[in-house]
Amino acid sequence: MALSRPNAFRGVAHLATWVPFLYGAASAVWNGWRPVSDSAGIALRSWNVIYQNGPLVGQPTRLAHGVYDLGPLQYWLQTVPVHLDPVHGVLWGAALWCMVACSLTIEAAWSVSGQFGGFVAAASILGLLLWIPAIISLPCWNPWFGMMFFMASFAAAWAVMAGNRRWWPVLMATASIAAQAHLMFAVASAALVLVALAVGLADTFRARASYRWALIGLVIGLACWIAPLIQQFTARTGNLTNLLTGHGTGPAGGLTFGLKAVAAAVQPPPVWWQPLTSVPGLSAVHGRSAAVGVAVLVLAAVALAVAVRLLRSRWVAALAGISLLASVTAVVSYARVPVSDITSINTAVNSLNYLLAPMYPVGVLAWLAMGSVLVLAGSRVISGARSR
Repeated sequence: MALSRPNAFRGVAHLATWVPFLYGAASAVWNGWRPVSDSAGIALRSWNVIYQNGPLVGQPTRLAHGVYDLGPLQYWLQTVPVHLDPVHGVLWGAALWCMVACSLTIEAAWSVSGQFGGFVAAASILGLLLWIPAIISLPCWNPWFGMMFFMASFAAAWAVMAGNRRWWPVLMATASIAAQAHLMFAVASAALVLVALAVGLADTFRARASYRWALIGLVIGLACWIAPLIQQFTARTGNLTNLLTGHGTGPAGGLTFGLKAVAAAVQPPPVWWQPLTSVPGLSAVHGRSAAVGVAVLVLAAVALAVAVRLLRSRWVAALAGISLLASVTAVVSYARVPVSDITSINTAVNSLNYLLAPMYPVGVLAWLAMGSVLVLAGSRVISGARSR
């Protein structure tokens, strides 16, 4: 039986996002790649998962002293590849999981708006890989590993808020992986889960439907967070307590820096319009205007109101809502970044450019949401004029 055009396009979208990871892993192994530095630490902790006293927290974080990323989910996912191949398993295992994240992103977006959603998802992933080629060559590094599931979380949240509640358990899993992989993804991931849950519960109540999707998601969430909770309640001072109380963080950038970060993500030319390696670090954000960041938040709120009240388009309203959520949580996340990290100067062995990675979905979502609202509003005006 011949493959239909939509299914063929769907397959191409998946394949296009898989190829970079397949090539990157194969090329690295062929050239004698070995885990060193953070990669070696991730491989060791992934190996220890199945043994007594396995890891209960994530990687040590540069965002504070003496604390760790939220959880060990990345180690859990990579323990089988590492045991199958102690030398290269951490690399190709991460590449396979990143491919899974790519497919989840495409399928979630496809469930909302078909070929358009699939195209936007695939194009966004490829744009991210062009901006940060290191994700292809080193997918096992926790900021890059988490970034791929961060992208999948936005797509899954879009699907839930557009009315596809079965994606909420997937969102719970992808958001948990992203949040535990790196602290920069934590605030947005938590907000996506909670807001999507609220929308899903409201839809279920109105439809008088089953709440099974919510129960499944809660079970998945408990499984994802059982290790950090054990660490929190068995250690003298839990990692979560240290993170929430700001242990060892020092003075932070504050609200002004958070607004500047949003401006850098959206205002042309956005920070992701040039190679990440050429960005001098978080200090590049200082040149942007906090007023522009405020304007981005206002425009995102206006776009959401227009989509809901005037256009009455569920999928556009969901996209605008996700965009507003991404911008607000970015302000919160970057406002908490220590000043010492903001003023840090990049060197060959000390670069904090990976902290800029969350700006990519913020900027892409903002332009997609505002563009979708304008296009749909324009088409409605043109259709009305023609009918008259």
